[in-house]
This record gives sequence, structure tokens and C-alpha cells, in this order.
Amino acid sequence: MTLIELLVVIGIIGALMALLLPAVISARHAARRAVCANNLKQIGLAVINYESQSNVFPPAHLGRASLNGACPFPADFSVFVRLLSQMEQQPVFDAVNFSMTSWDLSNLTIAGVGLSTLMCPSDFNVSMPMELPLSTPLVEDISLPPGRWQQQFASYGAVVGILDLSASMMNFGIVPGTSDTVVPGFDQYMKYHTGVIFPMGSTRLMEISDGTSHTLLFSEKASTTNGLSGCPSRWNCGDVINTLIYSLFPPSPSNRPKLAMAQASSLHPGGLNCSFADGSVRFVNNTIDSWAPLGMSYLLNYRATLISTNPFQCLAEVTPGARLGIWQALSTRAGGEIIDDNLY
Repeated sequence: MTLIELLVVIGIIGALMALLLPAVISARHAARRAVCANNLKQIGLAVINYESQSNVFPPAHLGRASLNGACPFPADFSVFVRLLSQMEQQPVFDAVNFSMTSWDLSNLTIAGVGLSTLMCPSDFNVSMPMELPLSTPLVEDISLPPGRWQQQFASYGAVVGILDLSASMMNFGIVPGTSDTVVPGFDQYMKYHTGVIFPMGSTRLMEISDGTSHTLLFSEKASTTNGLSGCPSRWNCGDVINTLIYSLFPPSPSNRPKLAMAQASSLHPGGLNCSFADGSVRFVNNTIDSWAPLGMSYLLNYRATLISTNPFQCLAEVTPGARLGIWQALSTRAGGEIIDDNLY
């Protein structure tokens, strides 16, 4: 074979590779997206089984605080911990010390248990556990006993509604000096969450008047783009940093930094997988209709105003003038919105 013939062969091979490589990459993305959708399908079925057994949907977390100040946010377990039995993880469920918080030393072992159902294959960081203690800008870990301890993560979060209202729990929702004594009336404040699975929630199926096929339960919350919290979402912790999502912000594309820690996000090209209250899973485009920010911030679109702490009273509502987008409408259980299935 002459040098010219060799160069021709190399050129042909290079051209074939250039043609085949996009197809191979596309097939890999499709396979990962399918696995991710199956994960959310299993989580959604676990929720449906939970509702069938308890007649209510599980809470995103309960009102509990960390007395040692290890976490400035609610320190109760995530919804995934409460779904362990329905996810065929009964031994892990039995090992949880529910009398203590998720940050307590007695639950260190649980933190290190990794569940493949909670890990999207496109979310590469989530499959790599981190050594405890973790150092993040918002959370200081407690002093650990001797030994090697790890923290596992999750790629998904419960959609609590348009906005999470439980972060304020540490300021006025828990009786000072206690870990789980809730201020009277605060549980009623939590019902202002527009979603199905929310803090201190006990939503009944009949309360989802918007229709289960039009109401979100879970969405993706990619760890790799979560640069705000300094680490991926801890699967066992139920606070807004970790396993909660709200729809105040539109979904975050994989090539764009997140605007908030609880913003839905994915590393799938073009959109993200979402689980609905009827058990279905759908791929939602990043371009889904979402409201425009009032002024310079999305935070102005929704207002939560404290009226009184004794008795506890507040107001949480969409700001007048803010037009609810399809993405926000999907996160309400009883908003009365009419949603065309072809729009998402």
C-alpha cells in the first residue's frame, strides 16, 4: 500500500468516525435518560404504595431542629428515608433512629448507605460518596466519633410547590430549646405549600383537585450544577439544600449555573425527567413556559409575610401581577389551572 492509499484509508476512517460519534453519544444520553426515568418511576410507585397504606402522601420532612446547631435548616429525615420500606429497603429503614434527627451521630451509618434508585447515571458526582465531615459554606458538620464515615447523595428532590416555606422554621417555627416542639399554628402555615409532598404535610388524594396527571411529585436536582451548596444533595436530609425543589425558578439547563439550591436541574440535554402524582414519568423541556421575574428577581413573584407569632399567622401567596407559568402550575395541587398536555 502506497502512502497516498494509506492516507485515503485514514481519511475514510476519520470521516466514518465523525459521522458515527454523534450517534453513539446520542444513544448513550438516551440510555442514561431511560435509566433516570425508571428511577423516578420506582420512586413514584413507592409514593403511591405509601399513600395506599397510610391514606396520605408522605411529608417532605417533619418540624425538627438540630440542638447542637449543626444545621441551620430543618434537620429531619428526607422523604426518601420514609419511603425505604416501599422501595424494598426494609433493613435500611429498620436501622434508622427516628427518635433523633438526620444529623445525629446515631444515624451516621444511614448517611453512608447509597441507593442506586436515587442516582441519575448522567449525574456523575452523585455516585461518588464523600468522606465526612463535609465542609460547605452553609453547614458545619458535627464532631464525629473515631472511624471512617461517608455521605451518599441523591439526584432527585420532592417538589414542595412554588416556594419552600420551611427554612424559616429555625427562626420561629420551633420552640426554643427543643428539637421537635412546633410553635402552635406553624403546621397550618406549612399547608401554604402548593405541592403534594411538603414539610409537615399529610396531603390526601382527594386534595389534588388539579388532577394527579398534572401535578408534580419529584424532579431532578443535579448535583454537578449545584455549586451554591458546595456538595451534592445528601439523600437522607430533608431540608431545602438537599432533597427539596420549588418551582419559583424555571428548570436549570446543564450548561448554566443554578440560581438557587432548590432549583430543578438536570444533566440531560434539553430537559429533565419529572414524576407526577399519577405515577407517570415525563421528560420536561428546559424551555417549558415559566413566569418572568417581577422587577429584577424571581423572589418578588411570591411573597410570604409573617403577620403574628402569637398566635402564629402569616400570608403566603403569588404576588399580584405575576403570571403563573406552566412550570409553576404543575407544582400546585389545587390551583385550578387549566394545563394543555401538549405544552410540556
